[in-house]
Amino acid sequence: MKYFKIFMAGAILFCASERGASQSLPNSASKQYYHVLQNWLRDSVKVKSQLESFVTTPLDDLFDWNEITRRAFAENWVNLSGSWQKRYTQAVRKRMMKTSASRLPELRAYLYEKNIRWEEESINKDKAKTGFHIVRDNAIEKISLRLLFSGETWKVYDVRTENFRLIRDVLSAFDDLISNGFSHEYVEAVLVNDTAFTIDNFNANEDGDYPKLWGWRKKDDDYIRANKRLYFIQKENEDAFLSSEASDASVALVKPFSYHIKEYPYLSWRWRLREFTAGREADRFQTQITEVVVIFYQNWLGVPVTLHYVWDPTASSCATIRKEGFMFDSYAKVIRTESSPSDEWFIENVNPFEDYGRIFGEDPPEQIIGIYLSTESDSGKAVSKIDFDDFVVRKAANLPSCSK
Repeated sequence: MKYFKIFMAGAILFCASERGASQSLPNSASKQYYHVLQNWLRDSVKVKSQLESFVTTPLDDLFDWNEITRRAFAENWVNLSGSWQKRYTQAVRKRMMKTSASRLPELRAYLYEKNIRWEEESINKDKAKTGFHIVRDNAIEKISLRLLFSGETWKVYDVRTENFRLIRDVLSAFDDLISNGFSHEYVEAVLVNDTAFTIDNFNANEDGDYPKLWGWRKKDDDYIRANKRLYFIQKENEDAFLSSEASDASVALVKPFSYHIKEYPYLSWRWRLREFTAGREADRFQTQITEVVVIFYQNWLGVPVTLHYVWDPTASSCATIRKEGFMFDSYAKVIRTESSPSDEWFIENVNPFEDYGRIFGEDPPEQIIGIYLSTESDSGKAVSKIDFDDFVVRKAANLPSCSK
């Protein structure tokens, strides 16, 4: 971003580092801190390494990360849990560190006092506004800083120029994502430009719990309340996972979850078959053992448009199965065909974005609405016992489970 160098230079030149500083912004304190930053920037390799590893740096004395994040997330901030406020604050810090890693060392060329024209500061209780002119390439750039008295020092929470505002132009888009219903894990990943994020690894649950933040369909309400062990958490070597034990039932466990599927097209998970007895079903879809289903959207009748990834011992691997409905057809892609129970975990990688386009002949909507999983044991099956873990969304996957 073309204003980033100006923004960083402004923060560096005007933020005092002295502990116990009074509620004023004397030029002497600013210049003292300016020299601290100059010395730090002298070793470009070390600076870049520190920024990329997110260790404590002089930038943490410059910026009030919490205030920046609070203002960036605007009205949504008060609706966030304390844990998500902390996670987003760390994500904002990481984003600024990542951006700085490639640009901050370049600022050394501009950090000379002869290029600076200091201006008077304006102080109002615990807030302050100040600015300066920086002369470079025979042009004058005007920078304005907004500061908050945080703890014992003044810290920057916004940087502005005639055409640029840090919070508005760099960070406000993430508040919009939350307002549009995208899940926090996705917003966090976009904020720090992660290549993957976790939908659920079940580690937030205790042994024996029903999985947090998962629900079920209204029609399954009576059954699932009467069968507490249909879905529950187990642990092996301190790693939590989801277990299912179904007998004469097919109940879907639903996770509302929204993200941009074109940006993160791959979905991965682990599952393990512990017990299965085949039944006498005539229905083609009822031969499957279990499934993981992506919910793309609800159609005009409120019916979810879905794509099923199934474990079916009677089907051909990677086959696409079509089930005709009264008004709408359903589609399933066969991912696994083993029928013998074992202690082996299988890791799957699928591409719902690509599969939807191949099956329906068009791209899916950008914002999907969730996933669900189902362990099948109705229509004559005696019992099915399946374990699930590590539902992760990725930008790329090296080994897709099926390539056709």
